[in-house]
Amino acid sequence: MVLVWFPLIKEIITQRIPKAKRLIIALDRTAWQENNILRASAIYQKRAFRIFWILLSKKGASNLREQQIVLRPVIKLFKAHQIVMVGDREFHSVDLAEWIDRQGVKFVLRQKKDTNFRRSGRKFNSLSSVQIAPGQREFFSEINITQRKGFGRFNLAVYWRRKYKNKQEKDPWYLLTNLGDLETAVKAYKQRWGIEAMFKDCKTGGYNLEGSQASQDKLVRLVLLIAIAMTTALLGYKAKKQVF
Repeated sequence: MVLVWFPLIKEIITQRIPKAKRLIIALDRTAWQENNILRASAIYQKRAFRIFWILLSKKGASNLREQQIVLRPVIKLFKAHQIVMVGDREFHSVDLAEWIDRQGVKFVLRQKKDTNFRRSGRKFNSLSSVQIAPGQREFFSEINITQRKGFGRFNLAVYWRRKYKNKQEKDPWYLLTNLGDLETAVKAYKQRWGIEAMFKDCKTGGYNLEGSQASQDKLVRLVLLIAIAMTTALLGYKAKKQVF
């Protein structure tokens, strides 16, 4: 997969997001029947382009070692870009944040509301203790996250989207980041939603991977074929829009 796919996806992404520019990489996990897939995808114009993925030999969430297996080749492949790694609450681990930071990569990882944090000179409290209302946002620099010793300081962006189309999100976003300002962190994390369209296409859309009975080996190859098909289809669609 690496020999065939990596040169192709690198060329495709680099044509659209030149070297030294910011590249959003979303880490996500999804289950298809008995298969549990961890993957990293590049986000471009509200769509996700798969880069690398592995099948987990278990159900449920991934661990740090498995996350590193997926992220290492992606970071190496796009080392000339300004990578920003984003992940939802499943990837709230401070160990993951510390590791990404050591790679010289920026990150925005959504945290669970019961996670403890501490601002300078204050006691530890849960993130849910931050006083914020829909439509508001806060940014805290150099906070400690969790009460475990030995972790460096990161920043915390708290954002609660105002009601949209009569829908109100239940909780704010608590975003742990090494980016330097709130707007950049929130904007980066918002792009993570590009993977939702990819989920729909793969699971219940035209590719119907949800109904596949393939073995694990065949599934890996099938996901590669779908990645190639989706990527070329999306690029063809973009090209037609530009022509007309």
